[in-house]
Amino acid sequence: MNAFRSYQPHLTQPAAAAAWRHIDTGDLPGLGAVRLTATELAALGHLGAGTTNLMASREDDLSYDHCQRVCRAALDRVRTDTDGRIMHMAGLLHHLYLTGMLQPAKTGIAHTLSAQERTIVDLIIAGVPIRELHEHLGTSKEAARVVYRRLKETTGSATRLHLVGRAHALGVFPSPSPHPRNLMHPPPLCPDALRVAEELVTGALNPAIADVLGMSVAEVTGHLDRIGQLTCARARHTRAHQLLASGLVAPPPTSRPLPVFSSAEKRLLSTLRSCEMWQSIATSAGLSLSSVKPAMQSLIFRAGADNRTHLVGLAHAWDLFDHPPSARATPGVSPP
Repeated sequence: MNAFRSYQPHLTQPAAAAAWRHIDTGDLPGLGAVRLTATELAALGHLGAGTTNLMASREDDLSYDHCQRVCRAALDRVRTDTDGRIMHMAGLLHHLYLTGMLQPAKTGIAHTLSAQERTIVDLIIAGVPIRELHEHLGTSKEAARVVYRRLKETTGSATRLHLVGRAHALGVFPSPSPHPRNLMHPPPLCPDALRVAEELVTGALNPAIADVLGMSVAEVTGHLDRIGQLTCARARHTRAHQLLASGLVAPPPTSRPLPVFSSAEKRLLSTLRSCEMWQSIATSAGLSLSSVKPAMQSLIFRAGADNRTHLVGLAHAWDLFDHPPSARATPGVSPP
């Protein structure tokens, strides 16, 4: 029986013990195989469901604290399996829900979050601490706390991880497909989204893309959101990498020869394929959080790029990544 498909809200002591002896692997699209036991998966599901009295019975001796230790051990392994591309518990839960490896408790009706509320959910998934939400929202600390409290009340969630589970249960994110997609062969984009994708990999920002394509900024943002849903990538540079790696768009033109990068620079450049937050970039590159930004700025300057997204595009043009598209593919396109 597939442990990912046989998740139950509660596991009995014998079932839990047996689960520890049976390790299953599942594939997180774009991230590779991960190793989780049924017990770990159940413990993660309980955290996402906001349960504090875990594993049903006192005989199981699996308290809330024990559950957290189980989940931390699982996260440590997933960090290794994904080369640091999943660094936080909320991000791991999100991917498990998104791929259908965990099923959220379907209670309540579908709910549309405000732009600020949705941003907070995305920031939590990315591992941003609650105390730093205001920096990303561009508001005061008190205003951010008010929105966060309202979001918890609206979704009926008790913790950050419970909020992730509730967001999936309420239909904030797309339902998982029965067969998780391989991101190296993503579903086709509509013609307008494909045009936006072509501009994205040049490093252009939304106002510039809108001006070039004769669209509104809102239309460009909508197409980028769709690209993000298809690629399971939240950052512009990781979306660009998935588009280029799949061959849906060609790399941006460059007349510059390939610079001679050091091994440290190549390692830092490699992190942009999948790492989205500065913390995960720093960890994967073996740098401190205080030194990673200057190092990235230096790398961008040496490559002659405008920003990280453009740098990813140039890296594909120079065939520096594992799956460089040598020419524009001819993907099927869906109606606009």
